[in-house]
This record gives sequence, C-alpha cells and structure tokens, in this order.
Amino acid sequence: MKTKWDFGLNLGHYILVLLVAISFCCLYKIFSLDLLINMPRAVYLRSAKLFLFLIPLLIISSVEKKFIYTLALLVTALLSVTRVSDVYQISVFNIELSTECILVAFVFLLFIRDSLIISFSGLNDPASLFYFGFILVSYFSTRINGENFNYSVFWGALVPSMLIYVFVASGISSAREIKGCFFIGLMVLIISIVYGLKDIIQMASLEDVFITRIPSLYYNPLIYAGILIFLVPFIYKLWMETRRILYPVWLLIWLTSLFEMFLTESRGALVIFIFQHILGVYLIASSYGNLRRALKITSVFVVVALVVSGIFIKTYNLDETLFRRFGHLNFSQKGNSAHERVLGWKAGWEIGSRNFLGAGPGAFKYEYKTTQASTQGNLSLESAHSFFANIFSETGIAGLLFFVLFCFYIWKYLFALKKSGRILNSTYISLAISFVGLILYYIIVLGEFQHRNSSFPFFIFIIMCALVVGIYKKELREV
Repeated sequence: MKTKWDFGLNLGHYILVLLVAISFCCLYKIFSLDLLINMPRAVYLRSAKLFLFLIPLLIISSVEKKFIYTLALLVTALLSVTRVSDVYQISVFNIELSTECILVAFVFLLFIRDSLIISFSGLNDPASLFYFGFILVSYFSTRINGENFNYSVFWGALVPSMLIYVFVASGISSAREIKGCFFIGLMVLIISIVYGLKDIIQMASLEDVFITRIPSLYYNPLIYAGILIFLVPFIYKLWMETRRILYPVWLLIWLTSLFEMFLTESRGALVIFIFQHILGVYLIASSYGNLRRALKITSVFVVVALVVSGIFIKTYNLDETLFRRFGHLNFSQKGNSAHERVLGWKAGWEIGSRNFLGAGPGAFKYEYKTTQASTQGNLSLESAHSFFANIFSETGIAGLLFFVLFCFYIWKYLFALKKSGRILNSTYISLAISFVGLILYYIIVLGEFQHRNSSFPFFIFIIMCALVVGIYKKELREV
C-alpha cells in the first residue's frame, strides 16, 4: 500500500536502495583512500566523489525506469569518471576493465532487467543490424587475435557502447523524451564550458590563455573539441523553439563555445566547427523557403564572423599565439604532428590489409611499430588519428564495411525524417549538423575506441546515432 510519502517505490525498492547506499558508503571510504594515494591530482578525487554520489541516484531512476533521468545521470556519471578511468582500472581474469564499462553494464541490466529480449528484438532496422554486425565482427577479431588488450577493449568499450545504443534507441517513445535528450546535451555542454572557463580564469594573462590548450573536464583537449562539435549544434533546436528573450543566452553559449574551441588548439576540429555552423546558418535560413535569401544570410554571417574575429585578434596582438599551430602545419616534415597524423592513416590501412578481421580491438599501438609508415616518423603512435582507418586496422575490411553502412543508414534515417515532416525542422537541423561534424571529426581527428582507458568520445558518437534511430523508430517505423 502506498502512503503519501511513498513516491511510487515499494518496500523491495526501499530495501534495495538502502543496501546499495550502505555498500557505497563502505566503497566510498575504500575508494577514496585508494584515490588519495594513487591519483595524481585533486581533480581526480573530486571526479570520483561526484561519480560515487551519482550511483544511488542512478539506481533509483533505473529501478523506476525513468528514461530521461537515467540517461541524464548516466551521461553525467560517465562525464565525471573520464579522468578516473584514465588512471584507475579494474582487473578481471587478466582483462583490464574501465569504471565506465562496469557502470554502463550495471545501469543497463537494472533498467532493462525484465525486457532484455524485447529491447534487442525491437531494434531490427538496417542501421541497428549493421551495428550489431560490427560488434559481432569485433568479437570474432578479438577471439582470433586473442590478446588480453583485445579483450580489454572489446569488453571495456565495444560491449558497453552496444548496451548504451540499445538503451537509448529502445528508450525513446515520446516527443517529451526526444526533447529531454536535447536538454541533457545542453546540460553536458554547459558543464563542460564552465569548467573550460575555470581553466581560462586561472591563466595569468590573455596571451597565456592562447598558448595553453584547455581540456575542460577531459584529460585531452581533442576530446573536449569533439564534445563541442557534438553538442553545440543542439543550441539551434533551442534557438528555433524558445522565446526571443532567451536568444542572448543561446548566443552567449555559442560564442563561448567558439572561443573555447579556439583554445583547444585542435586545427582540424576548429575547421569542422566553423564549417558546421556555416552549414547551420544556411539550413536555418533555407528552412524559410527562400534559397537565394539563405545564401545571402550565410554570406553575411561568414563576413561578419571574419571581421569580428580579425578585430579581436589585432586588438590583442594574438596573431602569433592564436594561429601558431596552423603556422607549424607541415605534412612532409618528419616529427611534425601533421606528418605523424598522415603516417597514422597510412599505418592503419597497412595493418588492416594484412587480415580480413584486422589485428583486434586496441591493437594499433602494438602493431604500428611493425609498419613501413613507422620508419618514416619519430613518434610511437597509439592510434591512426582517423577512426575509420583505426577500425580498418583493428577489425579489418569486414568491420569497416559494417560500420560505414551503419553510418550510411543513420544519415538515410535523418533524410527520411526530414522528408516525412514528422519531426520539427529544428530537430532535423540540429541532428544533421551534429552528425556531419562528428563524422568529419572521426575521419580526421580522433581514432580509437578507447583512449587511456576511457571511451567517452566513442560513447558520445553512439548516443548520437542511437538518438536518430530512436526518433526514426518512433516516428516512422511504428506508424
């Protein structure tokens, strides 16, 4: 029987939550002591404390099957644990598993505990089947190559990504949940921006700001650049749907994101980011039905952006500091980062061409030294710096084919949703810009399933694709 303070939880749920809370209090003491001894900086300890605080909340929302709350808490927990996963690993049967992996599996099984088969069987569309096929190919590649690091990446990155995909794609059942996903993205974006500003405020001068690459919450500026590419387009949906009084808020977030993208000093990501938003302005303008006007508005936007940027750079004499990495760009100079990136691409294709199923997940950094490309550079690369080249090297032509077809169908679903008119134009524009940016980012910037034991960037991409599949499934396949 429910009481007025029952909140919809039965006695069994209360007992479960109580036991979990007691367990995590004990774990917190042990974990915190271990972190104090082993963590390199205080930020890791703060991240771990936030992570442990979120766990009981995740359990409650998962038990009660509150999709939006569970997704929001899960993404926040994954966000908080990226630094911890960098240095803290869990060893199971000689396989190193990340904290992220355990978290995702735990939440997934708790949320979909009584509808596991239904959740998987409901995702029988082509994109989902190709993605599951990619996971299957990765498994066979892992089994054939058989190294511990193959198993670590497969169970620590690929399997959790599949669980996240199923959770998101099968969980979207209403327009409210679609809108909730966008607000979750905005929440993560704002948290990331605030932490980026915190890095900036701690700098002694403006010149220092432009010679220090900021990572925000993440241990790598490249990862932060990818988060900006993924999430900033979500502002367009809010911009087009909310009242004009909120326009200055979205503009401020957009400008701050652009500023922090500069400060990540990722050249490729910056070019992608600028291209995304030129495309965004064009799509918004053309949505009003006048192509010529759309081209004029886009041109004016580009000119104004260039003029404002030029004035800012000249006013503060930032020519050398802001563009020094572009000035150092050299694809033929040995030791130059651009040259090493090209070698990574070459090595990825060389490794993948040796085996139909590749060298196994996580194998690139071990196989790189055996390639002809490695003799032309000075660095020992950990990835191909291109996700598609990395997939080819680690899962072979079979894995690459499945993954490319998966991406193709995600794009096809976006066009089908647009053509059907069953989603808001703002939703289509935001998703399309985000997806285009992420694909370009994965082609020329990022290149691995798991970096330093964290798979958060890969999870973000999978969440994006699952969001499209979930919306497509709700709007078109179930009509």
